[in-house]
Amino acid sequence: MPRNVAPVCDIDWARYFSLPVAVPPSGITAAERVQYAGALDVTATTPISTHGRYFKDPPAAEVRGVGAASRVLLPRHGRDLVPASRETLSAATMNERMTLLGTTAFQPAAPAPGSVSAVDAKLQDKVPTDPRALSFSPMPIPRLGVDSVEMYFETKPVPWLPATLAINQLGILDINGMPSAAVPELLLTTSKTSLGELDRLLLRSPVSGRFRFDPYYLYRWSGATTLEVIGPSSTGRLLIEQPPLSTARSVEGTHTLLFEARTFAFDHVSRADVSEFVHALLAFQLRHLEALNAAHKNEAGAEARLAIPGSSPEVMGWVVAGVSRMLRAWTAFLSVAVLRWRIEDITAAEAIPATWTATLKKGEPKASDAAALILIATQVIGSANLLESLMFFSRNVYARRLAGYSWTEVLALNGQNAARFPVPSDQPPFTANDAVAKAAKEQHQRLRLIEDPNQRWVACWAGAPLGRPAPVYASAAPGTAFPVDGVTTYELEALHAGDLAAAVFGVAAPAPASKPTAGRAGDLSAYTGKQVGHACWFTAGTIATNPLHTTTDWLLELTRGTHFTNVEEPFVDLMSLVDKADPRFRGHPLVAPLRADQHEKAVHLRRQMDAAGMEVLGIASLGWWDSKVGFTKVGTKWHHLNADGTDNDKDPSPRKPYNDDQTHPAALSGVLSFDDLIFGSPTGFDTFDIESAWLATERMRVSPDRALPLPVVLALMEREGVKQFAAINRRVRYTRTEGATLLWEALRRADIAPVARLRATYPGPDVQMAREAWLSYPYGLDHYATPNTDDGVDGRTVLPADAVIGMSEGLSGAVKAGVIALDPDESVGRYISSRVFGTFVPSPAPIGPRGTPRIWKLHRRMHWAGISLMVAYFREIEAGILGNTSAFVNGAWTRNASWVAPPPDLTGKTPADTEWKDYLSYYGMVYIGYNGGPSTWADTIKTAETAMVGSPLQYRDFLLFKHRRDRVVIGNMVRFVIGLDAFLRLRYLDNEAPQNFAAASADTTAAATRTVAKWGV
Repeated sequence: MPRNVAPVCDIDWARYFSLPVAVPPSGITAAERVQYAGALDVTATTPISTHGRYFKDPPAAEVRGVGAASRVLLPRHGRDLVPASRETLSAATMNERMTLLGTTAFQPAAPAPGSVSAVDAKLQDKVPTDPRALSFSPMPIPRLGVDSVEMYFETKPVPWLPATLAINQLGILDINGMPSAAVPELLLTTSKTSLGELDRLLLRSPVSGRFRFDPYYLYRWSGATTLEVIGPSSTGRLLIEQPPLSTARSVEGTHTLLFEARTFAFDHVSRADVSEFVHALLAFQLRHLEALNAAHKNEAGAEARLAIPGSSPEVMGWVVAGVSRMLRAWTAFLSVAVLRWRIEDITAAEAIPATWTATLKKGEPKASDAAALILIATQVIGSANLLESLMFFSRNVYARRLAGYSWTEVLALNGQNAARFPVPSDQPPFTANDAVAKAAKEQHQRLRLIEDPNQRWVACWAGAPLGRPAPVYASAAPGTAFPVDGVTTYELEALHAGDLAAAVFGVAAPAPASKPTAGRAGDLSAYTGKQVGHACWFTAGTIATNPLHTTTDWLLELTRGTHFTNVEEPFVDLMSLVDKADPRFRGHPLVAPLRADQHEKAVHLRRQMDAAGMEVLGIASLGWWDSKVGFTKVGTKWHHLNADGTDNDKDPSPRKPYNDDQTHPAALSGVLSFDDLIFGSPTGFDTFDIESAWLATERMRVSPDRALPLPVVLALMEREGVKQFAAINRRVRYTRTEGATLLWEALRRADIAPVARLRATYPGPDVQMAREAWLSYPYGLDHYATPNTDDGVDGRTVLPADAVIGMSEGLSGAVKAGVIALDPDESVGRYISSRVFGTFVPSPAPIGPRGTPRIWKLHRRMHWAGISLMVAYFREIEAGILGNTSAFVNGAWTRNASWVAPPPDLTGKTPADTEWKDYLSYYGMVYIGYNGGPSTWADTIKTAETAMVGSPLQYRDFLLFKHRRDRVVIGNMVRFVIGLDAFLRLRYLDNEAPQNFAAASADTTAAATRTVAKWGV
């Protein structure tokens, strides 16, 4: 399977994956692709993110109610332009408005007698749905889920077309609207005069599979517990289903979850645009059904672009089913007397063989039915009358009905306001029971199968255009981001239905007839002047094998590859749609939510480490530090004493701060003991570690916006042992079955009595025990491991006003220090405890019942959350030091202000400059508080200030090079500083263009060039 390919939208059924938006055709140059992406002006965000935030999936049944007398419902996510109340719908309330299909088959029975509006009201009263739809929302209304990508397309007055555009491709439909006999390169005609596939609004299938459109409905409360359906929306949800690709995954030998069966969704899509693409796609599949079948069977001479892979037999079956259902609906349509308003259709009906009825059966067609269906398709294509009739039906009736238009709306759009369908039971053919009437009833029922969501699927290739986002309305001037006072089309329709929209937007009250009603969407033409852009939400649905694998994970694996045991190439090259000369990474909208800039920088930071020869430079640098810090040596080890006076002698380190990024432990099955990792060969940071560090430091900040510099975070990770635990940070699996994953003993072997603990000393739930054990190692976060609950970790059990910075458990001190502000829907504790699991294993007698937890990680991205807490505590300690808060004060002593002189700017500086030393000494001073706590920091600083009287050194220099050479905390500080010295040498590529990244290199200035004049030692 091709890897790291530039995304294109050309017709290619052999393609597995694509991007959901902003995919150009292959017929433009590489430079034009970048120009296309840069001119898109599409903003993408993840409002409920797990990638740099700690959100969980919001309550599915939560909505907003607006209005007084008759409250209308709005989606949970949105901008409150009128007072709104959060409400949770009960299962009973929602079930009253839904008919769940699956165990219950769709029943297209004739509706009870009544007017057109009465029949429409009855049809919409209980909307047919299925589990796929319910997995995104329990009601047919928009829903923004966890990690859903919100995309906003600002209105652009002039369509983008480069002056050098050479593309001139005809699509599937010719100027007469008939399908082309030749297999086109593109579905849509694209040239200098026809935007076609270059339309920036196009929403595309991310996978090869099938799609359908589920319309939204508008609701209001009727009484306290009953929802009343107002009418349909002009928007809805596109669902795209990918079949399981187990054969392809086996061939690829990959651990990626991209090959799992999955359903995707675009929310807030315009139904009018979906209709256009349904018609074009079905026209293509009808015209080239025989060629598709031949290519799927790998017949000689078959068109390679039509070759649906053998690993995707379902897709070929979906092609057959889609064409068969269209033909079945068309023949039924021609058999219903009230619908034959055209002479051409009457003529076509007379030419249809009676045998087609049996071939176009009610059941689900399969790939094996292709041969019989090809015969019918060939006859239709060969008859101008039949083909014209079918194309008219597809474009004007079938595609609209599949795009969510009601029968009443379809007839009205065709100028047939006097006609009605479905026909009620008190009108022919339902008033008779003879053979003719029975045959007619069957055709009515066959046509009404269109209402079954399981009958509305249409096959598609990866990259096929499926629709466009629906409009956004706002009072303020348009901009590049979703307006703060903006509403979606659905929200405007609901406000309009509740007589609230006109006042919000300052327009004259529209006529009552413009409001939505049973079977008819509302008329929003009164608000046309307030339209400022378009918006939609893209979501990758959950999968049973790993419900934690979200949209973000899917997109990351698609554009970066999976790094489980080996580094794998991505499937799609996102950077091919980025302007590499622009430091802002201008280009494809997914660059921002996926933080592609940080990924690219991380790749080149790792490359710099590999190129720097750090084994030599690291050893030489460590030798210089060893000669300057003045520690007593016991053999090769630095001699230090623990608090109880016992020896703590260890080798100088880090010796190789730029270790290679390979995961060294070879045995990774069964139980991995604590000692296997803690005393094994360390692994260097890989791009995943560096990206996780970036996420962590961005989430924690000291007001207003200063983030902990990335080299400081890397030095912290180096010192706290993160490198030792690469195996269990990278090789994870979602399972709660011990035998199916790697287990790690969270403490040293439990036959060591002082280490073994009773189960009762851990929190009650196993997930909380696992969370405590995981935060203790490898992150060294006792501060956050100790609380027994998620709320305790979040700092919500201690009010910030009562918190002591540097002392209070959990995040309460960090919140008080201004390091973090949690959204009410965020929870760090829950984020971590839901991504780790464990069991307690008692030791054999006589140690038992004491024992050790065995823990494992369920999700890789828990790694950034663990690092973020390291950053949070470091920032909290720093804030406490700078603020001279109570925990950092030792008696009546008043510290010298030079202790907290800010770290200097290192722009243009080298490792030999004074500023470099002052930077190291500042963060080393803070690290003492991180490593030993506030009281240790205060005691160390106070005694250093006393001891240095008469010394020519600066305060922090004395601490770093002279003070208390026998203390463990000083040794730890020096090791941290040596690591920071190494990581500061990297070029972090801030405000640099991506095209320059490959030339960047680490500063290899030798430590031996540091002079007394500049460093004082």
